[in-house]
Amino acid sequence: MNVLIGSRKFIAGWDCWRVSTLGLMNIGRSEGSQIIQLFGRGVRLKGKDWSLKRSSKLAHVSSPRHIQLVETLGVFGVKADYMKQFQQMLEDEGLPGNQRRAEKIIPMNVVENFGKRLMVLAPKTKRADGREYDFALDAAVPVLNATVPDRLIQNPVTVDCYPRFQAMVVGAVQTTVVSPAPVFLTDAHLAFVDWDAVWLELESYKRLRGFTHLMIDRDSLPVLFDANHHGWYELLIPPQQLTMSWQNAAIWKRVVLEMLKRYVEAFYNHHKKAFFEPRLELKKLTSEHPNLLREDYLLSWETQVQADQDQVLKDLNALETEIKQAQRRAILVSGTSAKVEALVANAQLLKPLLHLQNGSKITVTPQPLNDSEFGFVRDLNAYLETKPSLLSGAEVFLLRNKSRGGGIGFFEAGAFYPDFILWMLRDGGQHVVFVEPHGLEHEERDGLKIKFYETIKGIEQRVNEGRADRITLDSFIASSTLMAQLQWGDGWKTLDDFGKRHVLMMKDDPDYVGRMFGMLLAA
Repeated sequence: MNVLIGSRKFIAGWDCWRVSTLGLMNIGRSEGSQIIQLFGRGVRLKGKDWSLKRSSKLAHVSSPRHIQLVETLGVFGVKADYMKQFQQMLEDEGLPGNQRRAEKIIPMNVVENFGKRLMVLAPKTKRADGREYDFALDAAVPVLNATVPDRLIQNPVTVDCYPRFQAMVVGAVQTTVVSPAPVFLTDAHLAFVDWDAVWLELESYKRLRGFTHLMIDRDSLPVLFDANHHGWYELLIPPQQLTMSWQNAAIWKRVVLEMLKRYVEAFYNHHKKAFFEPRLELKKLTSEHPNLLREDYLLSWETQVQADQDQVLKDLNALETEIKQAQRRAILVSGTSAKVEALVANAQLLKPLLHLQNGSKITVTPQPLNDSEFGFVRDLNAYLETKPSLLSGAEVFLLRNKSRGGGIGFFEAGAFYPDFILWMLRDGGQHVVFVEPHGLEHEERDGLKIKFYETIKGIEQRVNEGRADRITLDSFIASSTLMAQLQWGDGWKTLDDFGKRHVLMMKDDPDYVGRMFGMLLAA
């Protein structure tokens, strides 16, 4: 234990990562700004990975138990009325008063002995050491240069600038609407581009995206825009934005950087796909799989009352009791303070799955379900409970898929990690289905996620080679976006139009889960 004593010596010019307690004696009664400065000496901490944040403010991070006690600053004074003044001063300054974070653990029940031989996709293991193949460690370093892979010419990068520029010129008179044709930047446009700056931006971008196993040849960047390399991109831009002007020059620079960023991602994923395509195989799901590792829920919230008076804690205790009893398929906590929902059903291999309602001030790790994920699991459970005759002879299992750190991802779809894995066992066969509840307002109708239902059939063919017991693979998008919000043109007008492309409209189709099972049973 270290104790520092000083007379107004620690107000400014001194920092310590971990001050646990401040004792104030005859200071701050009139010097409001000084006491706030002194308060700042104790609230700074280093945080995990130099984040400078407390654990409660870090998303997707499982915090050690009782870490909040270490991260809490205690302040005491020699007189109670003085501390009351101090607390009032903090409130006037917009700072928290006598708050603390309460915690509640809700255990996760993992169903490991499900009695069936469920199959999952996984990278093959190396014969030498039994380790799974790793792209960064085992693949040759991809070099982005002037040579464009044929696959990327078949699926060029498309940058559509029309919506962006229309938004910038609100008020201009639009008399006609035409379908834009792709154009290409000329040497005159590219003469304004600082290629060194572009290369540095791309280096920063690849680190941000985790593409460390990639080299970018700076000298090849301008060559990619030569006339004989035009096949890798399509640029849709209003003609007036291509006329020579200093204002448009800034636009050309942004467009070049945007196209190259998209090309870097497409190029990296192409090489990653080429590496993993022959190295995926079907394996039996075991209790050692990362998706089945037990992670109890840690719920924390700010409170100013004792535990026996905390309504949030009472609500969560009631929720935990209902989860243990599991008398209902979907459990909603009875109180209004916690705003936490839990789902428990026979099909789930992880029980419970938690969801925070709007307005909940609780922090949960691991990450709870978002609204669309919760809606899908709730609707799936209701369907299995109310319409079992429609799935006569079939067994269904559901598992949440980790987004990173051991989850099942598909580089063919741009490092796509579907939210759920669903198994349907029927007549000795096994259907493995990847389901992604996901809004589509920011997706393109020809995007990799939308077309993944076709891509996965190629994976299915490869992994079933030489197998006696053929496994069927499928994929669905469960969209929380209203169909009317998606102006995707001809061929995307009705529920059947979306359904045949394995897109389920959660809000437009009350029986979207039944539609999914109907397609699976007919396959």
